[in-house]
Amino acid sequence: MDERGTRNRDARSPFRHSPSGFRNDLDAEGVTAGALSENVLSVPERPHGRHAEATAVARSTTMQRDMDYDEEYTRTAELFGPSPERTLVRFWHLLERGRPVLDVGCGQGRNALYLARKGIRVDALDPSRVAVRSVEETARREDLPVRTVCGRFLDLGAEPASFDGVLVLGLVPDLPRPLVDELLPLVHAWSAPAGLLWLTVFTTADPCYENHATHWTPVGRNSFQSPQGQVRTYLEPMELRSLFSAFEVVHYWEGLGPQHRHGGGPVERHAMAEAVFRKPE
Repeated sequence: MDERGTRNRDARSPFRHSPSGFRNDLDAEGVTAGALSENVLSVPERPHGRHAEATAVARSTTMQRDMDYDEEYTRTAELFGPSPERTLVRFWHLLERGRPVLDVGCGQGRNALYLARKGIRVDALDPSRVAVRSVEETARREDLPVRTVCGRFLDLGAEPASFDGVLVLGLVPDLPRPLVDELLPLVHAWSAPAGLLWLTVFTTADPCYENHATHWTPVGRNSFQSPQGQVRTYLEPMELRSLFSAFEVVHYWEGLGPQHRHGGGPVERHAMAEAVFRKPE
């Protein structure tokens, strides 16, 4: 147990400080989060040419969205609801227990905290300091095995095969397509052999797709940005499955998801794909 009351993780942390100045939230407050390993996965090589320009714009857009989420999380305690993703509830028991699980874009922690309450160690990553603080406070109060990291996935360094599970739940629709294309290879690398991967995405069958394609600005393939800066990215039907064709399919489903709302916002319903994949041993 560390001096803040948060249970320490392994002595060897899967994270590192990146050249871009990334600091995890615990270290930012002067608390040592564990010895950093020297054998780490480097930040991906930066793209060049037109792709570099598109990616730079995408990153700028994402940074603005990070600030928007700070405001939204401050206004609403459970912006995405209190319940974990249904596929996590159904398949969490298949996780191995040797390595932690990485929750990429953990938000206010509905999935990370669910696993931690099952006794599974979780590394919870999000660029919103408001979200990270919320997860951190709950983990400390309940003495849960959660390590919070405030930052974006591009600034995260981790050893290859560091995690027995990786969660990418609800993140892809918010990322411009160039960043989606950078995230997915990292997900492959971070997963341990026989590790599990949870993903949810929106598909082009979504009721909002045609409107976004017509009235928003393209920022990549099936990826659009509103005049206010909101991003929505869609995958083609079965595209998610094809992107992980080398993985075993534990669960795969496409269709209209349940009706829901975020805070006091309007009722929404999305065409989505949800998947649980297992990496080959």
